[in-house]
This record gives sequence, C-alpha cells and structure tokens, in this order.
Amino acid sequence: MLTRRTLCLSAATLAAARLLPAQPAPETARPDVAAIDRSHILATADHALTLKPANDLTAGAIPALTAATVLFRTADPARATTYAAAAAAHLRAFFVTPASRLNNQLTDTGNPEDLIALAPLAEIAVAIPFLEAQLTFPGSTTPDLLSPADLAATRSWCKELLTQLNRSRIGILAKDRKDHVGGAWLLLAAACARLTADDPALAALRHQFKAVTLRAQILADGSLPHELSSPTPYRNSLFAIDLLAAACDLLSTRFETLWDFQLQDGPGLRALLARHAPFMASRNTWTYPADPTTFHDLPCRRPALLLAARAFSRPDYAALWRTTTPPEPTKPDLLAAFPLRQPLLWVTRPRP
Repeated sequence: MLTRRTLCLSAATLAAARLLPAQPAPETARPDVAAIDRSHILATADHALTLKPANDLTAGAIPALTAATVLFRTADPARATTYAAAAAAHLRAFFVTPASRLNNQLTDTGNPEDLIALAPLAEIAVAIPFLEAQLTFPGSTTPDLLSPADLAATRSWCKELLTQLNRSRIGILAKDRKDHVGGAWLLLAAACARLTADDPALAALRHQFKAVTLRAQILADGSLPHELSSPTPYRNSLFAIDLLAAACDLLSTRFETLWDFQLQDGPGLRALLARHAPFMASRNTWTYPADPTTFHDLPCRRPALLLAARAFSRPDYAALWRTTTPPEPTKPDLLAAFPLRQPLLWVTRPRP
C-alpha cells in the first residue's frame, strides 16, 4: 500500500539521486570488448578493405575484417556480409589459391626464430570459425563467402602445418626453446589443432604446457629468465606472456582449465600475470634493463591482460587492459611481436 511516508521517502531518494554526481560503473572482469574496441576494429577493418587479397601476415586483414563482421552481424547484417566477403577473399589467397597461398612446409633454415613470423596465423585460425558461422547467419546472401571446399582446403592446410610443427627440424627446435620462440610454437600448434579438431594433438599440447612449458619458461616468482637475458627484455617478456596466455586459452576446456594449473613450486600463469601486471601498468616500474630503442613505445594494450581478467575474475586486469593505449604498436619491429590484435575474437563464441 502506498502511504504518505513511502511517498516522501521515494521523493527524497529521487531528489538525492539527481543532486549527487553520477557514480562510475563498477569495473568488471568481463568488459564490453565490442564497445571498447569499436573504433580500433573499424579503423583496421576499413583499412583492410582497401588491400588487395594477398598472403601478407603482417597486414592482419583477416582478423580485422572478421572482428568487424562480428561487430555488425546483428546490428547491420549487410555491412557484416561486406566485411566477411572481404575476409573470405583474403583467406582464399592465404590458403586456397595455388598461385598465392602460403607455403606450409617448414624449410630447414637452421633458425627456429623464423617461426615467429608465422605467429599471426594463430589469430587467423581463431577467426575462421566466425567466418564459417557467417555463412548461415540471416542476411548473409552474398556468393563471395567461403565455400565448403574453401573451408576444407583451409583446414587441410592447417593440418599439414601442424604436422610440420611436430616433424620438421625447425619445428622441433622451436618446440624445445625455453623462450618466446617455444611459446610461438605452442600457440601455432594449439590453434591448428583446435581448428582441425585434432583431439590427440590437443591432449599432447596440454601435457606439453603443464609438464614442459611452464618449467622451461617461468620461474616460481613469475619472471621469464630467458627473456630477461635477451637484447630486448621488456618487449620479449610482454610478447611471451601474450603467446602463453593465448595458448592457455585455446587449450583450456570447460572440463579442464590450464589457467589455474601451476607446478608445486609456483610456476603458472597466475604468477606470471601477477609479476608483470605492474610492469604493464607503468614501464617505469620495470626493474630490469630497458630495451635500447623501443622501451618508450610499449606496453600497448596486451591481450594477455584481458584473457587473464576473465580467467581469474580480476577486474583490475580488465581495467588495465581497457585504459592502456594505443591498442597496438605502429613500429614494424614491435608489430612483429604483437600478433594478437583483435581481442573481440578471443572473447566471443563463433556462433551464428
């Protein structure tokens, strides 16, 4: 029953709400990535629309166009289809068209660091299921989207790359490295195995992560000794963290999460992020030698922070990811160590 007292209380509450300053929304471990990254997604996708389809991994065209497809698939299906069709054209150039497709036979150059150049393929593999889902999304009627034959050829290409990662000399050398090269190998293998639904390979990679990778790369305090002894310790540490976090995310399932796994004496992703989050918040807190030429151009917005925020329910990590700028580096030597540029694809399910 509405009484005079309750009416007065309601009026007083409303008046107070109008007089008091608006309170900021509480931070969340799962921020709205589509809204936060909207301008970045559109800028990179619209630039990708101007590019001729080619197998250029540095351009980031397929992930950018796919992220824009996800952004508009409900609000503007026709615009989403435009982006998806462009992404499909680039993907065919990468994996299907004989004259332009990438070579997935890892030649024996003797230098496992050459594998780093292939790291952007992981985000492309993550993007492909979104493009596949777009085939059946209402409003996607263009004939320029991927055909079943295109998708089969793409998965076959990735399956062969996974074989090369495990059998070629350069792949084996990279797998055994104790730094970001080993992380690049793990991420590439995880992305290919997941795209091709290779359950035995995924199981082997989970074992590799738990039994080998953590021990080889991370100390109990969360530091990365093999990156700290490199010529660019800050850049390489951030690079290694992104690679390990993305691989961990791809290899985790609803029944087994690798995010919470740690060895008895401490090494794990939780310790890794706890150690380095302050260094990402302010590079001035970095207690090791600074990189000679690029130290002041980092950290940029690290995808590992966003993934860890969700995995560990850490709003502070999400807030740090959200407030760090720019979204990605601009210098070529830094961009090579930043292969994950469209976080929307990593936190969204590829469902139509």
